[in-house]
This record gives sequence, structure tokens and C-alpha cells, in this order.
Amino acid sequence: METRVVDVIELKKIMVERGIDKITTLSNSSGIARTTLSHLLNRRAKPSASVIERLIAALNISPSKAGEIFSQLTCIIYKSVRIFENDIGTIRTQ
Repeated sequence: METRVVDVIELKKIMVERGIDKITTLSNSSGIARTTLSHLLNRRAKPSASVIERLIAALNISPSKAGEIFSQLTCIIYKSVRIFENDIGTIRTQ
């Protein structure tokens, strides 16, 4: 099962850069329900692949930036495991 985490701060910065200051505006341009956006921006929900795709399109987010915003958890877990493995003196590569 894939877990998605959103860098909400970066997502909100992009909204401001694009002149979107209300969830209603983003909802209208993306086709995502206001309640879904509210839950996402308040970290009460994880986005589906469909929601991520619509946000990327509506906010015109580059692929590299989208990767940074929507794959934060994978990076954090990987770094934590590497630090832990280094602390106990073993590194396993899969």
C-alpha cells in the first residue's frame, strides 16, 4: 500500500504564487470538492492519485516540484532508516 503525504506548506506557497487565496477558487479550477481540499490542507486527509493529478494540473506544478510536494514521506522514511542503520553499525541494501 502506498502512503502519500503532502508538503502542505509548499502547496500553500504555490497557491499564493498563482493568486489562489481561497479553497473555493482552487475547488472550482481543479474540480476537487472544497471539503476534500480543506481536509488535505489541514492534514486531516491523504490525497488520492486523482486528487494529486488534478492539483498538479490546476496549479501548473512542474513534475520535479510535484515530486517534492507529494513524496515527502518516502524521503523521510529512507533518511531515518539510513541514520538508524548507521547508528547500529549495519547497512543493508535492497
